[in-house]
Amino acid sequence: MQSTFPLEPTFKAQNISTWMGIVGAILIFVLWFFFKKAGHRSPMLSLVLLFIVLAWLYQDLLQMADGYTFNHTTYLLPVILVLIYFKVPSKDQWLVAGLLLGYALIIIMLISLIFGGHLGIPSGFDVSDRGPSRFPIISEVFGIEMRWGGPFGSVNIVTPAGALLVMLGSLYHKWHRVAFVGVGLVVLFLGQARTAYFALAFALLILLVGSRWLGQFRFSSFIKWSLITCSLAVAASYVYIFDPTMALRTPVWNDYLGLAQGSVLRGVGSSGVDLYLSEMAVSNPERIVHSHGHSVYIDGLIRYGIIWLLLTLSIFAVAFYAVWKARHGFLSSRGVAIVSFVFFAGLTETIFSWAYVTIYLLTLVLMVGLAGGREEPISRPLTDTDNPDGRKNGQPLIHQTKELSRTSSSKR
Repeated sequence: MQSTFPLEPTFKAQNISTWMGIVGAILIFVLWFFFKKAGHRSPMLSLVLLFIVLAWLYQDLLQMADGYTFNHTTYLLPVILVLIYFKVPSKDQWLVAGLLLGYALIIIMLISLIFGGHLGIPSGFDVSDRGPSRFPIISEVFGIEMRWGGPFGSVNIVTPAGALLVMLGSLYHKWHRVAFVGVGLVVLFLGQARTAYFALAFALLILLVGSRWLGQFRFSSFIKWSLITCSLAVAASYVYIFDPTMALRTPVWNDYLGLAQGSVLRGVGSSGVDLYLSEMAVSNPERIVHSHGHSVYIDGLIRYGIIWLLLTLSIFAVAFYAVWKARHGFLSSRGVAIVSFVFFAGLTETIFSWAYVTIYLLTLVLMVGLAGGREEPISRPLTDTDNPDGRKNGQPLIHQTKELSRTSSSKR
């Protein structure tokens, strides 16, 4: 919303995106009272919510101590996580939440693509890092000469969002998958950030290697290891021959890691980064410097220190453990692939932090929720005629519960 709609203050010195976030959170809070707990709160879900809240609190406290400004929507994050903790959704409800997340992304993408440059909405083709299109077919056939930064104002931010849509599409069937994957591919071809391509390719490789389809072949283990080896060799060769600086990221990482040496424990803060940028502008004006570390983990380490980094790695460790344990259930290899994508996409771009509710934070919570998405106990134990996924005769568990209630009433 921040980049899609004008950023000028509209009421009480806050822009429209801030007010939309606040109003949305109030609406969620009211609806929460009418929502009945239907799912199971797994230990991994409790743990990942706890680590996210701790990371949020630590980051915000350091921001306040640093005297750096932040958006008031930061206070909405712990509220939303607490609501999830006390009323955990069922598996079906988690999947509906994933649909809402995906379609919200699609709507914002289409608004920016169709109306960008009109109605006060910034054009996604007029961003600072747009650069010329890397695919001649796009410019020759469609006349699009520049890369598209979308509603996020950067090609390095919008391209991973398109890749996330592709990965979320693996959770669904039929038209939902077509919509997610279709729009995601369009965004990928318009944004053209190569590091997001690598993260997506790695996630798709995990999806393929862990698929039941590949496991049915006679020499499946050999095929899997061959795919992994060949893919790593191709990726390493490409980087070594064509892009040894990984799109000029390695010099940025060296500069930012040099800042960390002075304060590894709590970081230099955002003010320290601003001081570095201003000093470089005076001492070496011809040198290109960046306002962030082009990596979630390096940027966070510089600004907030090693404790923040350990909290971040703990969040991913819990998420990886949860989806790995659930790899033989509904999620299969999709959970590991999606969590891997979020992790590796953050390696080469600063796409999220723990200060605000982001699509990547919500995706991690969604995956951990689905991994432990056991339904609440029903009125009788499941028998051997019930399916392992909690369905009977092809009906969802909630319908099964209603049938049991009606049967009991008729017997009386």
